[in-house]
Amino acid sequence: MTKLFVFVILSFVGVPGFALGLIFVAAASLVTEPVAPLALTVSPAELPDVSAQSYYVFDLATGVPIATKDEETPRPIASVTKLIASTVFFTGVQLGQPVTINATDVATEGESGRLVAGDTYLARELIFPALLESSNDAATVQARVYPGDMLAAMEALADRAEASDVSFADTSGLSSGNKASAHALAKVLTLIAAEQPHLFDITRLTKYVHTNTTWLNNNPLAILPGYRGGKHGYTNEAGRTAVAIFTDVIATGEPRQIGYVLLGSDDLKSDIQALRPYVSAATRLE
Repeated sequence: MTKLFVFVILSFVGVPGFALGLIFVAAASLVTEPVAPLALTVSPAELPDVSAQSYYVFDLATGVPIATKDEETPRPIASVTKLIASTVFFTGVQLGQPVTINATDVATEGESGRLVAGDTYLARELIFPALLESSNDAATVQARVYPGDMLAAMEALADRAEASDVSFADTSGLSSGNKASAHALAKVLTLIAAEQPHLFDITRLTKYVHTNTTWLNNNPLAILPGYRGGKHGYTNEAGRTAVAIFTDVIATGEPRQIGYVLLGSDDLKSDIQALRPYVSAATRLE
């Protein structure tokens, strides 16, 4: 529910002998019920040929599936893991606490993020290299400073999203033990977008400048028009993976927030560019 409080200030200039007064009148709150999103209908047509082994494309507002392929098979999700890890990190730590990078952190595979042992960051700043440059080092630091079992917290988030076939073995996505189906990831994506939309704002930045370094956005989908945020990943076992939100214009001319989940892709950008025209042509408002 949305509440609007109206404060009216009335000024009165009294007759001689009376002081100037201000009367503050607090009007009763105006309450409006939330408007349900308009229903979306899908007119199935021949799906485009894409390289992804699994995908799930859906309307973010209603959850209506638009295009799917092998969407219930769990597959490695690679660094899409970092979006889920950063979500629980953001809500589970004191964001203003200083964190000093140590040698074990930077011994993690990969050099993205350019973290250096001995450098100190605020906890909240570690989210930027994790989401923009997919830094495995930053993901390792997050797990180290998290007050509790971070993997359990990530699985609890998936449980809240009613995504049962999700498992985590680390916070970076390096392990092939980080698995989910495309449908399950769509549920997790929807929950994060509703509860922590600012994380998607971070993933839309072209860069984030810190006194120690500058982190650049290396997501190939971030340069596409209509991109509203997400996370991509790659390992040999997983192939290329992504969760993303785009604003697409549907067949009846309205802009709509559409969620895309791709697993086992050879080329994320090409796959997304093939799926988006299908979405625009196949969907309309009732």
